[in-house]
Amino acid sequence: MTETKTAPAAPAIAPINKAIDVSRSTTDAYDFFVGNFSHWWPLAKHSVSAMREDRQPVAITLEAKVGGRIFERDDTGTEIEWGLVKVAAPGDRLVMSWHPGQSADEATEVEFRFVATGPDTCRVEMEHRDWHNLSENGQSMRDGYSTGWDFVLEQLSNAYASG
Repeated sequence: MTETKTAPAAPAIAPINKAIDVSRSTTDAYDFFVGNFSHWWPLAKHSVSAMREDRQPVAITLEAKVGGRIFERDDTGTEIEWGLVKVAAPGDRLVMSWHPGQSADEATEVEFRFVATGPDTCRVEMEHRDWHNLSENGQSMRDGYSTGWDFVLEQLSNAYASG
């Protein structure tokens, strides 16, 4: 009898976890996040169009309902889908598939949670996961996104403070 050997499983790619603390209730923080998404998101640096020489980003839209789209519009009017909303629980959490400029088959998942830390304060927690969906590119994409999310959440924090 011969023994069948199986290849070792690929190591799991850890999710990215980040958080910011804000002086807003969970409901207010959630409403600001979704209602001002196009204003606080750093589209000029973090968009598909910004990475192309022949296009400029114009707007980003978050349809904050289950099945809603997250998409970018460039200066030619072309819409570039980034993902779909999977969970929209006002004041609590927002979960989206995430694939800016890539096939939906290669979507990761991003979750934002709004956790009360006091009567009028909360922590906005972000988890970006499912890097295995990107096959051999998963770890390098995760590493790039980790730095990118720092910048994005800094912009969100600044927007909360000023708006």
